[in-house]
Amino acid sequence: MMRRRPQSANGAIMPLPVIAIVLPLTLLVVLVVVLFAAYRRTGRAIDALDLPVRARCGSCGREFELTMAELRHAHMTKSVSRTRTGLRGPALATTRSFSTFQKRLRCPACGENGWCEVLNIGELQSAATGIAVRYMGGALALMVVLGFALSAVSDIFL
Repeated sequence: MMRRRPQSANGAIMPLPVIAIVLPLTLLVVLVVVLFAAYRRTGRAIDALDLPVRARCGSCGREFELTMAELRHAHMTKSVSRTRTGLRGPALATTRSFSTFQKRLRCPACGENGWCEVLNIGELQSAATGIAVRYMGGALALMVVLGFALSAVSDIFL
């Protein structure tokens, strides 16, 4: 039985190494773009949450409120947490529960840029987890569809 050679749309024969290199690279680029877009959309949705963030200054002890966007843009974090794995629906899910969660923030009372403990981290985490699961689940579904589409394209040329 004679093996059919890969051909392009105009009938020209395409070498197999080109297909073997181009399609996985295309899939990798699609993967990176979809995950980056989902990460950005998740961040914007979490920033838009209307939940107040309550924090306590480590220096003066005063409590103050800030927005989710202000909390997310403070990059330095210090935390103590425990993880617990349990059955949630058909899958095993690992959840983190924070004993303490601190961010390096500027206190509006004393003006010091120090470690401030976030007091309502459990509430914020549960709200952000739902958003992240929704956007990243959509990205996963999109990647599966695009993977099948690229597989169909590769079958045309092989």
